[in-house]
Amino acid sequence: MLYISDDVLTETERNLTRTAPEFLAAETPGWEGILKHGIYHQRNGFGVDESVMFGEHYFVKALSLALQEPGSQQAKEKQTMRQMIDVGKQVRYNRIVNPATGKSVIIPLDHGIIMGPVRGVENPALTVRKVVAGKCDAVAFNAGMAQHLYPEYMNRCGSILVLTNMIADDTDHALISTVAYALRNGADAVSVQVLAGSPHECHMLENLGIVADECSRWGMPLLAMMYWAGPKLEGQAKLEALMHTARAGAELGVDIVKTVYTGDHDSFKALVDSCPAPVVIAGGVQKDSLRAALEVVEDAMSCGAMGVALGRNVWQNADPTAVTAAMVDIVHHGKRVRDLRLPGD
Repeated sequence: MLYISDDVLTETERNLTRTAPEFLAAETPGWEGILKHGIYHQRNGFGVDESVMFGEHYFVKALSLALQEPGSQQAKEKQTMRQMIDVGKQVRYNRIVNPATGKSVIIPLDHGIIMGPVRGVENPALTVRKVVAGKCDAVAFNAGMAQHLYPEYMNRCGSILVLTNMIADDTDHALISTVAYALRNGADAVSVQVLAGSPHECHMLENLGIVADECSRWGMPLLAMMYWAGPKLEGQAKLEALMHTARAGAELGVDIVKTVYTGDHDSFKALVDSCPAPVVIAGGVQKDSLRAALEVVEDAMSCGAMGVALGRNVWQNADPTAVTAAMVDIVHHGKRVRDLRLPGD
């Protein structure tokens, strides 16, 4: 049976052990096991109010870790491993988010699977070269494109590998790559898309869970594109759906949430304030004018957004380099759109 000497416990630990008579079986004659009141399968009535071997395994493992001497070799090794993973994640994160400002300008070019070689990304390497010249912080693309694009962004900006996508079914996204693949290809972060309200929402949440677990294991930053894809909504119902969807991303442990602009300052600020994870806005279809697109960026930043992730509004413009530079001025330098000289002015 398991006994713990009181002199090795802190005050907090002693407080916690006051429930020991209720849950530890040491003083219960004939009880086979360490912990009482375990449950194996309540719905089917299996193993209810018994000792459960799996739970006891992790209980003893947790105790052994908690009681390790802080200076022991095992404790030092665990701390070193934790620091290595945390440092690796911070290094990668700082390649996609400017550490001086805590903000980011991301240019997504993952449209080739969904839309094919649409205008602006017929030659994706050339497009990357143009937006990198505008000083973007990161480019995002489908995992298999790293081998074609890395000469254009390597040591110039960060890279985000998109791990989910679809070709024809716009209600679902399949997991098309892994965090391990992203690491082998020098990625600084990975991205997953979830379409909340879609008939395949659960499948996409499973994808996100798989990737989030791998990211946690390897210290890889995770961006989640959290979009509402349920019934068309208006007004307060639409705002609540967008807020719920963005918040879900944070609840699932992602490092950055990408979502759409809600349409006005107050509602988007409410979304940002209710999302614990940093928020970047998506661009969507190309706006009627570049100035209109950048005014959305300016307002989003004033609401507390961490940055932007605009694709078509950048590389379908005649001058992607100038558009990227304008976003950098707004996001990192706090400039107003009205003070910028834009392509076509």
